[in-house]
Amino acid sequence: KELPDWKRQMFALREKFNGQTWNPTKKVSRDTMDLIRLLKQSNPGLKSSEIADRFRISPESVRRILKSKWVPNETEASNISDRWKRRRESINKTASVKAAVDHFAQNARSFKKL
Repeated sequence: KELPDWKRQMFALREKFNGQTWNPTKKVSRDTMDLIRLLKQSNPGLKSSEIADRFRISPESVRRILKSKWVPNETEASNISDRWKRRRESINKTASVKAAVDHFAQNARSFKKL
């Protein structure tokens, strides 16, 4: 039996997520979401997969971003921006710790050679 494309995709996504909720591994900021929407508005012929390649996210993420109509109010927007600031700080801290560990490991190897 031939199903419409949208219904086939819906069943494929249900099977893929296996009853789990949507939780992408790579999350993008609200500014990036707005940029994706603007890009699609200015270039309607652009496919979700092409946008996904440019932003290095999944086509499903792009599809959900373009489908979403939710806009945060002032307090929600400030909470979101605060959360992203904390996330950036956490990522930077993790990266600096990793760099320090790598530096220490490399110095330890060169010390053994002496």
